[in-house]
Amino acid sequence: MFSVSTEELDLFHSINWVYTSQISDVVMIFLSSPYPWVLAGLYLCYACFFEKKLTLKFFFLVFIVMGLSDSITHYLVKPFFGRARPCHVVEVVRVIDGCGGLLGLPSNHATNSFLLAFILGLKTSRILLILFLSIAFMVSYSRIYVGVHYPSDVLLGLIFASSYFLIFLGLLKFSPFRAHR
Repeated sequence: MFSVSTEELDLFHSINWVYTSQISDVVMIFLSSPYPWVLAGLYLCYACFFEKKLTLKFFFLVFIVMGLSDSITHYLVKPFFGRARPCHVVEVVRVIDGCGGLLGLPSNHATNSFLLAFILGLKTSRILLILFLSIAFMVSYSRIYVGVHYPSDVLLGLIFASSYFLIFLGLLKFSPFRAHR
């Protein structure tokens, strides 16, 4: 079981309690919801079918890798670390939109958001890459804000996203799933 340092708990409380507002609550609930994923899926469809920036094989490989990332992180990595979410164990926590499952290290939202941002960044402009990474950061921050993850859960999610992205690049290089036509 991985414990949480006093400094990390202080940072968690600052994000979860101190720097909050009613407007921020609404924005963070939106960022923690499925809606950013729907928007990302719509962008993928648009880039594949209308702009022809992505091949159909690349499009399907993205969904396969995202599904594997989510499943591996949830079913293998979280049980390995075995750390409970703050909303299950911290006495003073502001839970805005439900607590979720027991385990929280790493954050699936952070892992999947950053992985998708990295992947989409392969075939987009630098400005869109910055936009996607900013959204991934905001989604990850929202998970701390709504009280369901510690900062290190989000940081480890970013690290796992980077690892999964390297695997994705290997699949692109050494398989028939190439990004280019």
